[in-house]
Amino acid sequence: MFSKVFFVSSLSIYGELYSLYLLKECRGLGMGRQLVSAVVNHFKERGIRSMLVWVMEQNESGVGFYKRMGGKEYIRRTSEFGGSVVDDVAYGWKDLSVLCVE
Repeated sequence: MFSKVFFVSSLSIYGELYSLYLLKECRGLGMGRQLVSAVVNHFKERGIRSMLVWVMEQNESGVGFYKRMGGKEYIRRTSEFGGSVVDDVAYGWKDLSVLCVE
């Protein structure tokens, strides 16, 4: 899991959860929520109040996870992953205090 501080001026979003991957056997156990919570706390401690995460559109479990976490779809892009062109969707939270993290 990686995170960074950046600014998307058109969205007024400052933090990015760069990547989060869970093994299939770890899904549904609350580990993803715990990892997101750690990133949110990291950002809040640094005064960052918004966050964006990119997920491949074909990653149904990832898309569903961020939607369940209250992420709002903001923008789309095309990128390269493993030598293939993929469609990405950005989910974001403009106010991390409303992020449903347990």
